[in-house]
Amino acid sequence: MTKSTGDRRTEHEGGSRDEQPRPQPRDVLPGPGGERTQQIPVDELKVQLIRHDHQDEQRGLQRGGHRGAGQQHCGRATPQPGGTTGLGKNIEPWSDLLTVVDLATGEAARVRTRAGEPGVTVLGGGDPLVVLRHRQPGALAAHRFADLLAARPGCPTVTPDMVLPLPDDGHGDAQDPDSGRVFAATSEGVHPARRMADGLAAEAVIPWESPARGWYLRLDTHRRALWSTLRGGHPEPLRWPDWTNQAWRHDLVTGRTHLTDLGPGLVFRLALARDHTVFTHVHPDGDELVLLCADETLRRVPLPAMDGAPSRGGTPWEGVQRRAVAASPGSDWVAVTRGGHGEVHIFDAGRITRRPA
Repeated sequence: MTKSTGDRRTEHEGGSRDEQPRPQPRDVLPGPGGERTQQIPVDELKVQLIRHDHQDEQRGLQRGGHRGAGQQHCGRATPQPGGTTGLGKNIEPWSDLLTVVDLATGEAARVRTRAGEPGVTVLGGGDPLVVLRHRQPGALAAHRFADLLAARPGCPTVTPDMVLPLPDDGHGDAQDPDSGRVFAATSEGVHPARRMADGLAAEAVIPWESPARGWYLRLDTHRRALWSTLRGGHPEPLRWPDWTNQAWRHDLVTGRTHLTDLGPGLVFRLALARDHTVFTHVHPDGDELVLLCADETLRRVPLPAMDGAPSRGGTPWEGVQRRAVAASPGSDWVAVTRGGHGEVHIFDAGRITRRPA
């Protein structure tokens, strides 16, 4: 069922000049519905990624090497900022450290903000702005990237230039470079804030328009939309086979919101392909790859079972296998992991959706 409410790149796929041969699939097999699939051992993919990372590092050193925080540069390029923070393996939030890196120069600095489980977005431009989404108490805290990068050694504590209030249960972040807006997901809906000359300005909340809520956000640059998956039903983890799942799409141009039912069970993070939005649907009765087409129709492809899949009577989180899905906005290829089996299944979404339902 699809519901519409409210009034309110193509990617260049070229190779590196130092490109190494790609790992070859061990076999090519027909998928459960007859589509073409390839099984590539995860170990080979991992080795390939490590090799490319090492080459990138070597190229960086040849260009002048890494420079520590606080060093000065002449004729520096436009900053290309990045940031990381997180909870790690700890149950309770403990770290108040934030690391910022200028990807153009290699400069880095580490500062102290607030212990918690924050989200990080970076609004670029000539004077980039780092926005931290905090919980309990909820807030959007804005810091000038240049000030963070210029912090003295020793991980000093920094104070945000501006703070906007949020509900305490924020979880999920996105930013739109075209409009200069950041978005934070809470139980109330999606909270936008727009970049202004003196910081951030809060805008009207975008409602979920459902009893459920989203726990993450994805920006679709091709279709100019925000995406999430809304999870609803009884919050008890043992009741996970009955949880409801809806694809949530908010058109950033028209302001309209679209909801599409995906079925009960566990639907985790989505991926965006050229003409499809892709989900994995985990359920005791069988797992599926779910493709949401541009015309809002659904195609479902059965997936090989996981030996350690979540089951009835247990939770979907502890001691079980789960799936991850990946796609490229510039192609029809979709990759789905099979829990801890060391397999990645590759599907051609265009071939699947061209077949009769």
